[in-house]
Formats: sequence, C-alpha cells, structure tokens
Amino acid sequence: MNDDKLRILKLLEDGKINAEEAYKLLKASSENKGNVKEIVIKVKSEDENVNIRLPVSVMKASLKLGGGLIRFIPENTLKELEEKNIDIQNILKEFGDSLPEKPTPILEVETDEGEYVYIGFE
Repeated sequence: MNDDKLRILKLLEDGKINAEEAYKLLKASSENKGNVKEIVIKVKSEDENVNIRLPVSVMKASLKLGGGLIRFIPENTLKELEEKNIDIQNILKEFGDSLPEKPTPILEVETDEGEYVYIGFE
C-alpha cells in the first residue's frame, strides 16, 4: 500500500473524514498522474515551524468535497497565512483543476521579522 492510501486511512481512523470521503480520496489517489505529487506548505517563525505535505490527490478530492482541505491545516498556520493576506483556500481552488507538470512554487514570502511562508507543488 502506498503512502497516500495510508495517510487517507489514518485520517479515517482519526475521525477527520468519514467513510464516503475516504472512498473518494482513495479513488482520486489512484487517478493521480504527472510528476507533481504533493502540495507543500511551510511556515517558519520565531515561535513555530510548520511543514505540511499533502498528496495532490487528497487536495483535489478534498476540493470536490466542498473545500474540506482547510481542516488538514493547523489553525495557527491558517491564522499566520491570514495575517499575511494569503487565502490558501482560493489558491488551492485555482490549482485544483490544472496542476503544474513539474515542481512549482506558488508563493514564497520572507518578512523582515524572519517569518517565512512557502506554498508550492513538489
């Protein structure tokens, strides 16, 4: 069993998704094509470091389920992105139907205070 499927089953086991959502995610996981495998979100600041790697198939299926992807991102990370006027939901919707074929950074921001935000496909 591949890593994507194990992640989906873990989400189901943890109660973060229901059986129907898991089925749709597993189905989308088997349809994933191309070189880009994950969306990567990194937030680094004085207080915390967050590194999220989410399979593209999970991202796409989540968007089909009504944008439930946000629940996979820690609340403090979402707050950090909002403070920088970064609408992660909108970014993911824009790329949901047309993924880049090769690793592509979408957003990379570093502030004078040393905070760093990166969103990209790898």
